[in-house]
Amino acid sequence: MSHIVFSDSMDVGVIGMNFKTASVEERERLAKVAYSCFGDEEKAPSWFEGVLVATCNRIELYFSTEDLGFLHSRILNLLRSKMSRAFEHQLYSYFGSDCFRHLASVMAGLDSAIVAESEIQRQVRMAYDFAALHYQLPFTLHFLFQKSLKIAKAIRTLTPQLRPRMNLEQLIYSLWRDFFRGQDNRPILLVGNSQINRHILTYFKQKRVDDLTLCTRSTQAFSEEGVKVGDWTLLKDWPQYRFIICASNAVEPIITPLQMRPAEEKTLILDLAIPRNVCPSLKHHPLVHLLDIDDLAELICHHKAVWRKEIASCLEWIEQEVHKQVAIYRYKAERAAQYR
Repeated sequence: MSHIVFSDSMDVGVIGMNFKTASVEERERLAKVAYSCFGDEEKAPSWFEGVLVATCNRIELYFSTEDLGFLHSRILNLLRSKMSRAFEHQLYSYFGSDCFRHLASVMAGLDSAIVAESEIQRQVRMAYDFAALHYQLPFTLHFLFQKSLKIAKAIRTLTPQLRPRMNLEQLIYSLWRDFFRGQDNRPILLVGNSQINRHILTYFKQKRVDDLTLCTRSTQAFSEEGVKVGDWTLLKDWPQYRFIICASNAVEPIITPLQMRPAEEKTLILDLAIPRNVCPSLKHHPLVHLLDIDDLAELICHHKAVWRKEIASCLEWIEQEVHKQVAIYRYKAERAAQYR
């Protein structure tokens, strides 16, 4: 019979870095290392059975064990051995109920650059589903993610007024209109068949924007009326486009200054990916206006102040729900221990 330690909270922990603690460059470095160490069961060490959540705004590793301090140190030491510079001061760590509250807040969109955005819930659920498929996750992590998802869904139902004043697609459309000022019939290139690019395509089509091209590795993976589709060879011609949106999962820049040719007009490029799809040095090119995900977050972060009261109320409700769910978890764990 295995030894189970009962405490006031759950044996779960998280190590993370997000848009509030680190820049896009620093998150990019950690994302590459995290993917290389924990990206799948072939890369991950035998002692790790957890969940890697990696989005444009955060990189988090959730884990469970009876000795949280030991496993936390082990994960940190592995990351440290692969990182080229100090990064620990940009990390946060939560354990037990604090970890539970954090994940519930993340899944509810309360910890996002765009308050109450719904995409994070899908991203975390996909990360959990992937880990559940490829790892033997302990019951504690299943409980953590499933109950956090339940709490997040309840918050969205109970607080219908908590909705983004401006979502990412609306912001991008507004930037496009303002940048071209009446000359917004220019062709648009979207790089990467990602969920975020699909949302942007749908929104632009609703706004009756017609000249849309999607560049994707596999042209068989996408087919939608009114959208041209091309393979990766389109990237060599990216300077022909005046507006480019990048959201691919490429691990190295796929748009670089080497492809630039003499031009007379400025190009607006939005890089929504981590790791970044666009070489950062293009920010200094006189004919390129390059915005990364942190630049976009800065444009919309002022909306958080509008929801201060609602966010505080949601966090208080999460506190109560986590307290109840931890009690349920402890009861189930005790019952399970009796039959071992």
